[in-house]
Amino acid sequence: MTSFTKIADSAPASISVNASHKLSKINDNIYGGFIEHMGRCIYGGVYDPGNPLSDEDGFRKDFIQVMKDLKAPVMRYPGGNFTATYHWLDGVGPKDQRPSRPELAWLGRETNQFGTDEFMKWCKVVGTEPFLCFNFGTGTLDEALAWLEYCNSDRDTYYANLRRKNGHEAPYNVKYWALGNETYGKWQVLEDTKESYAKKAYQWAKAIKMLDPSVQLVLCGEKGYDEWDEYVLKYCLKPHISELGGDINKPLISMHSIHAYTRGATHNMNATAPRNAERAIQICASLIDYARITNNIPSSVPQQQVCFDEWNAWDPKAWPGEEGAEQIYDLSDALAVAVWLNVFVRQSKYVGMANIAQSANVLSPIITHKDGLVKQSIWHPLWLFSNYMRGHTVAAHVCCGEYEGDTEPAWVRGAIETPWLDVSSVLADDGTMNLAVVNIHESTDFTVDLSGVKEGAVEVNTVTGNNVKALNSKDQEGVTLKTSSWDGKGKFTFGKHSFTLLRWKTAPARFNVCIPCIPARSGTPLPSVAAMAASGAGMNNFATLIKRLDAATSRLEDIATSITQSTPSTSVGSKAVEPSASAASHTIPITSPSGPSTPAAAPSAPGPVREDLPASVTEFDTIVKDDLDHFDKISQGLGGLALDIRKVLLVATKAKKPAQDSPAYADLLSGLQQGIGAVMEIRDKNRKCPQENHLAVVGEGVSMLAWVTIEPKPADYIGDVLGGAQLYGPGGDMSSVFADLNRGEAVTSGLKKVDKSQMTHKNPSLRASAAESPSPSVNRGKSPTPNRKPDALKTKKPCRCELDGNKWLVEHYDQNDLPAGQPIEIQAEKHQSILITRCKATTVKVIGKANAISIDNCSRLDLLVESLVSTVDVVNAANFRLQILGTLPSISLDKVDGATVFLSKDSLATEVYSSKCTSINITLPPAGDDDDSVECPVPEQIKTWVENGKLMNEIVKQEG
Repeated sequence: MTSFTKIADSAPASISVNASHKLSKINDNIYGGFIEHMGRCIYGGVYDPGNPLSDEDGFRKDFIQVMKDLKAPVMRYPGGNFTATYHWLDGVGPKDQRPSRPELAWLGRETNQFGTDEFMKWCKVVGTEPFLCFNFGTGTLDEALAWLEYCNSDRDTYYANLRRKNGHEAPYNVKYWALGNETYGKWQVLEDTKESYAKKAYQWAKAIKMLDPSVQLVLCGEKGYDEWDEYVLKYCLKPHISELGGDINKPLISMHSIHAYTRGATHNMNATAPRNAERAIQICASLIDYARITNNIPSSVPQQQVCFDEWNAWDPKAWPGEEGAEQIYDLSDALAVAVWLNVFVRQSKYVGMANIAQSANVLSPIITHKDGLVKQSIWHPLWLFSNYMRGHTVAAHVCCGEYEGDTEPAWVRGAIETPWLDVSSVLADDGTMNLAVVNIHESTDFTVDLSGVKEGAVEVNTVTGNNVKALNSKDQEGVTLKTSSWDGKGKFTFGKHSFTLLRWKTAPARFNVCIPCIPARSGTPLPSVAAMAASGAGMNNFATLIKRLDAATSRLEDIATSITQSTPSTSVGSKAVEPSASAASHTIPITSPSGPSTPAAAPSAPGPVREDLPASVTEFDTIVKDDLDHFDKISQGLGGLALDIRKVLLVATKAKKPAQDSPAYADLLSGLQQGIGAVMEIRDKNRKCPQENHLAVVGEGVSMLAWVTIEPKPADYIGDVLGGAQLYGPGGDMSSVFADLNRGEAVTSGLKKVDKSQMTHKNPSLRASAAESPSPSVNRGKSPTPNRKPDALKTKKPCRCELDGNKWLVEHYDQNDLPAGQPIEIQAEKHQSILITRCKATTVKVIGKANAISIDNCSRLDLLVESLVSTVDVVNAANFRLQILGTLPSISLDKVDGATVFLSKDSLATEVYSSKCTSINITLPPAGDDDDSVECPVPEQIKTWVENGKLMNEIVKQEG
């Protein structure tokens, strides 16, 4: 999904891509083709016997090759409007016995020299899958069932044997079948009403599924948002009751077909017209959901999808001569086709198939002539998408200007955005990231900040020409595809009227080393601010360092490596390790199979040893060597700060924690306890000395060393101890206290509110147990049983945003998982609920009308909701903000510390229920255009008294 933020045309544009946020899987069938008995599509295009360029079957070999290059996964046949009078039996058997008949759709003559068997053979040669359309005009159900039997049956029956008689022993196993084509149209030979068609389609579908339950049936739709679509979906998407078992099975229909062709009086109208198809897909998907809900289809039944089996740019004014719809396409049409394909990628969650109309000569990327063919302008974007844009869509966000002129159709202007940069993004299965960008602006280049692009080799594929009227023909190639490279650094310029596909390999996450801020020794100045900034300083969070070391230790804990008693070489970045003279040398006796072992020779004098270093230490060496040379030189005067950190990393990644029932573990705790006790004793004896605050910092922070006893993850414990130590750190006098005196109530804004059970003046038992322990205990209660599997100690769980049945799951997001300012967007439907858990500093935008939203264990979460059927339920949250644009029946808040609810005029009837909450405010919309919003606090105080033997309650009113 690609989200869009409108900015001024003159403002700097930006595109951000999040390769880790995979969305829907793209169905390769969206790059399908279509051949119909119309004009020169079949005869003279696909099939041209007697031409030197054709093979022994009459198939054009040059056209077969370009179709192989295109990799079209599925091919629709024989129409189109042609199907309304087509009888498949005319096109099988000996060719000299096939009848020639008048063709009513295009008022031509059909020789039937190319029929079912030829089409199947051609599909096999090209490497594409057949998709057949039943005759819903002059055809009958008997004829349809006979065609299905001819193609798919392996039984000893009449039409299966007819196929064998015609030289085709094995069945074709055609998977996709369409229940008619555009039967609603006044241009059809046998126009139908929605009521009549729906009844007929459902009855045909039952019979077809009885003959071959494996086929997928495509219902005939209109534009995706008409009364026809709503009615036939509601009628036909109902559970089918099996006559054999009586069980309710899934609906008979797999996809719903819609058609659209686009054009425009100007280039901008032409290039933005495909956005109407995007809105049509969204509406059609909602109508499918509505039909499923109405017919009580359970969520366990696979979702029906949209089949966009006719689409293209089509301008009758661009037809040369009298040949049927042989449009000459220019660069403007190529950009429109690229936007079309972007639409299918963005809406791949709903689209199960799409077929460009058509694949040869008629509205086609390929024009054949007697001695060759021409790849038209629209060939290039179609080839790039079909070859590269396969895999999963990923989240992207675009900030740029927007086209605000006339659109075709006119309703597009108000129904959907039309940015100058039309974007989609795909992560291929091999890890290649593909970013497709169409700059539809006729005269402006856009220099764009690209976020999420890996620096290095980026492949750049650009389709453009001198102007939007440029075209390709036998004599000229005005629209070209050029491939170049970019280093991925800085900004990228998307040229005017161009389509660009950027491709790069995604990189694994890099291990970032955080350098803690180490206090200077007495009398030694710290490095200057400039020096620290030049060296990449700012990574000074000790708790973050501990988290990373804890993660590294958990990954390496299953490696039985003893601690090497050595010190690193003084050469930063070197892998040499010099062992000390006291290092013990261990030899393992090897028993020979031929006799007893021989005593080992005396070990030689120890010398320099080279050993493999942990990845974290190697990465640290690389950073120090390449980026922190200046910092290293300064640190030498301070006792080698960088080298000290290296020692910490080396020991932490090579050390293995002793088992809790081992003597080594007891010795470790004994030493820690003695050391902590000694430090606390020094602090207690010097409480009145001038360095009292400094001693307090050390005294509070020394218990941090007990982190080795905390399981499974000590990071939270480290953070708590660090916070306690920093309480004494801002200064050694009272200046900070005096500075806070004038802050008023803001001084206590960060304090945690305690409930009555924690108040010592109301609980004597708490006062009685408040005696201070002479020294802190390292073992804070019995240690939990350690995990048996070291790999159970994991780092931050991966974030995810996905639809599981009828429930959206949004989990484990924080400010680092999305580009700055980019929300998580959810296209929700009425039957879908949303669960948001363990998210921090995240914005979630719910588009459409969902059923309900539940929020648990989140902080600094911003939620933007259009409308809900039920309620928003919030539990265990802090600093929560909710904005309602439409209607919402109720909000439930439980154990929420700080929340603001922004109501709109449509949501003033919303009811808010709160329990165990603090600092809840409701912001009311302005009463008039000149008024301001009004913020009202939710009462927290309740007055209780006894009356007639019963407790009476009254809320203490607060006006606001």
